[in-house]
Amino acid sequence: FPESYSLLIDEANIHYRNGNEDLFKQRLEEAIEINPTEPSLYYNVGVMNMNQKKVDEAIANFKKAIELKPDYADAYKNIGAAIIEKAAPIIEEMNKSLSDFAKYDKLQAQQFEIYKEALPYYEKAYEYNSTNINVVQTLMGLYENLDMQDKLTEIKAVYEKLKE
Repeated sequence: FPESYSLLIDEANIHYRNGNEDLFKQRLEEAIEINPTEPSLYYNVGVMNMNQKKVDEAIANFKKAIELKPDYADAYKNIGAAIIEKAAPIIEEMNKSLSDFAKYDKLQAQQFEIYKEALPYYEKAYEYNSTNINVVQTLMGLYENLDMQDKLTEIKAVYEKLKE
């Protein structure tokens, strides 16, 4: 049954459980051809792209999932995470430049621009799922780094309630 959508999904899940992410992703991409309006397919392909460090492709998959399901909180969160992933080499370079204040400051400004780009996606994820503690913690870090004290105070209160 090569055209069976449900069998294709079952096969994809078997590959995933067996640790074969490449075949899992391949089967999901085949499923998208059969059912191009299922947001979870794009989301899961995006996750696989993130795992493979294909950040731009992952972002495109998550955006497609959101296009199909505008309140897809996890897709918003993962776009934010993918964007923040782009800061990793900058942070690494910052750590190597601790004694070069001018270079460090320039790199930090680049880091903060990336954080500003990621922020609206995390805020949207929070809007659609205000109980996700990981989103709340990331927002705390972003607000702190971007010196957004009012929002930091608000989100810290949410965090304290979620911890209870």
